[in-house]
Amino acid sequence: LGLTIALSLLAFGGLILTTTIGGIENLWPLIPAAVAGMGFVWFDSRNEGRQEAAELCGVIAFAVLPATFGKLAGWPAAESMALATVMLARSVPTVLFVRTYLRRKKGHATSRIPAVLSVGLGFFLTVWLVLSHLAPWPAMAFTFLLALGTCWVLGGNRRFSARQIGFAQLIFGLSMVFTLALSWKG
Repeated sequence: LGLTIALSLLAFGGLILTTTIGGIENLWPLIPAAVAGMGFVWFDSRNEGRQEAAELCGVIAFAVLPATFGKLAGWPAAESMALATVMLARSVPTVLFVRTYLRRKKGHATSRIPAVLSVGLGFFLTVWLVLSHLAPWPAMAFTFLLALGTCWVLGGNRRFSARQIGFAQLIFGLSMVFTLALSWKG
């Protein structure tokens, strides 16, 4: 309980400092991040932090934060939200893919449909953002590769260890973040 209070005070102090420096008008993207974060805290307080819904709340909370960073850097709202959307198009399908793959590998009857639909939706949203000139073309390339990899791995009887899947996702995610950081102009 003491650690929770200390971390809460630290977070509140950071919010006050950010509001003072960046202005409250640039912090509106924190609202969906806070809602998703509260969802994760609710699941975690019930010892359900490893449940699919809890993991999705966690990645949504972190994927939406770049919109706040963009606003604090002076980006227009549309470009800030485009950045968060691309991060969501990476994060949400990845959680669904990894969970589906590992469950299927353990012999559980798990539908591939949510993972495939989410990666497809993420790809089409990213294509729309690129065609609207709100996101750079590498974002589309990465979401296409994510969709291709998800369909390839879940579409067959592929055998990878949890470590191999995790490492591949780590390398892919880092490559995406570094490439987009170099190519995105806000």
